Amino acid sequence: MQARIGAKPDGWWGPESIRALHRHLKAMQPGTSPKASTAACTAFYGEPGSVPLVRIKPPFQMFLYDTNKTIDGIAIHAKCHESLSSILETLLDYYPTPANRAEAGVDRFFGSYAVRAQRGGSEPSKHSWAAAIDLDADRNGLHTAWPTRAHMPLRVIEVFAQHGWINLGATIGRDGMHFQMTQ
Repeated sequence: MQARIGAKPDGWWGPESIRALHRHLKAMQPGTSPKASTAACTAFYGEPGSVPLVRIKPPFQMFLYDTNKTIDGIAIHAKCHESLSSILETLLDYYPTPANRAEAGVDRFFGSYAVRAQRGGSEPSKHSWAAAIDLDADRNGLHTAWPTRAHMPLRVIEVFAQHGWINLGATIGRDGMHFQMTQ
């Protein structure tokens, strides 16, 4: 992974690898997403909890949490639906079988639209704008260090980045389940 992101492949994930990862992912992003601040997201998406929603049908079977219950759609902001649909189609290409998708964790849906504050804070969560999605939370938890303990594949993070989304695991080193359409 270090060689892929342009870092010296020494087997140690430290500040140099993190900087290389940020450069690698930023170079992929189209720059069409808003900044992550509350003001920028409100200006771009509208008032949290009062946004235009689109329901998209995933192109592959997705399961609710770690159950065998499948979901029939994902509620997402109208400005995010095309990119998320394209992301899911690309993930289907990269992970063509149910076993591939299960191993990558892209078939485990843990939420998209939920009006609430950020965990441990008072600012609205990006979920409040329906501009976020959580995948495979059991293996990529809020306090689980990425990439040393969390399991979200770099390829998945790259696919999201190519469509203007960031992954918090790659951005802040934890919460690898969380993707949001911001810079």
